[in-house]
Amino acid sequence: MHKPILYVVEGRHDYAKLKEVDASLEAFITHGAHFNHQHLDQLSKLNAHYRLVLLLDPDGAGARIEKRIRTVLPSIEAIYVPKTKAQKIDGKIGIEHMDVNVLKAILTQGTRPIVPRETWTPKTMIKHQLSAHPKARIHRRLVAERLFIPYANAQQFIKILNRYAISERHVQEIIHES
Repeated sequence: MHKPILYVVEGRHDYAKLKEVDASLEAFITHGAHFNHQHLDQLSKLNAHYRLVLLLDPDGAGARIEKRIRTVLPSIEAIYVPKTKAQKIDGKIGIEHMDVNVLKAILTQGTRPIVPRETWTPKTMIKHQLSAHPKARIHRRLVAERLFIPYANAQQFIKILNRYAISERHVQEIIHES
């Protein structure tokens, strides 16, 4: 059975931005800092009828909400938005600040499934210049932006690359293109 997608967003402005992309898109609003156990219970129930997809702000609040949701729904799908694509000139960050065409392109690219795989280790990170290299931070940011995955320090990036089953070949192609 094919379940309809229900995006999980932080606020009503994010929901409005989704509607600008496509009026048929539906979302569950977490209410940001007011996210509570009742919301988690609702999401658990909705999971039976919908394909839930996280679309949270690329900031600390979004990360905290995702962490809480993953305690109940560990394999929930997610679409990550690069911080640079969701940031206004004044520094405010959020899905609601995104250009509609950029958000549409990101939604079209789809989700990254949670597939644990132990390809990435400290040695492979060094091999691909993602750590212990003068440009490691730049390379991690480039990979994160191109693959629409979260940017993080080297230790956390290992977990992210493994979580999304990113191949060494794919990372190597991105780094050598730059």
